[in-house]
Amino acid sequence: MMTRRRKQSGSASGASAELLMENMDMDENTPPKTVTAEEVFKKKPTRRNGPKKQVPELEVEATEKKVLKILSMFWNFIPRDFIKQYMTYIVDVLSRDTVVGVRLAVYEGMCYIITVPACLNAAEHALKCITLNGINDKNERVRDAAFEMLKLLKGHRYIRFFDVVPMEEILARLEIETSETVRRQIVPLIFKSFFPDLERVNRNDRMRRIAFLIKHGRICALTFHRLVFPLGLVTVKEAGEAFFVLFFL
Repeated sequence: MMTRRRKQSGSASGASAELLMENMDMDENTPPKTVTAEEVFKKKPTRRNGPKKQVPELEVEATEKKVLKILSMFWNFIPRDFIKQYMTYIVDVLSRDTVVGVRLAVYEGMCYIITVPACLNAAEHALKCITLNGINDKNERVRDAAFEMLKLLKGHRYIRFFDVVPMEEILARLEIETSETVRRQIVPLIFKSFFPDLERVNRNDRMRRIAFLIKHGRICALTFHRLVFPLGLVTVKEAGEAFFVLFFL
């Protein structure tokens, strides 16, 4: 049993070491050195048997997702300092990069981390640092990815999406959102908060929640009620009742 564990631990450590080394050019006469997060992400490697010209931004995106995926797979085996260094660089630098694809890769890559119990504390901290910027990003694809990431928190046992980013901020985004694709991400995310099952609450409580929605903007409230039926979240009867309440509040 102990031998088997040593082998598993060794393979995990090897995977993290491979991640460090695969993007670095090695000279057999040069001793290995410590590789920083910035060096890994900014190195511009060339593939063996491949074209010499590379697009640096694409390399960063690919490396970024790979790092997050490997962290999620081998979290318990990778040194804490290694994890802290890479997560800090991703959150503080790459999530604010000027290249859209790099910012996009942050939110897509974080989806690997969210679902792993061992990553819980680090994931929650990272989400609180990046999500507000993500849902308000000037690029539609990044906003879409940020809300797609938040949707993974629906039903999460420990992290609630409205603890990561305040509900008021989400409603403010819905009020001004111009992309129908992003609107269709937001409405299912907040649906149960404003349209809870009547088995859990009474109609008066549901009306109070709708009033709260209207308070944050009529466009926000109208968009929410316009999309609940097309998205298959309510029946025709429920949609009609909701619109009736909306226009008489």
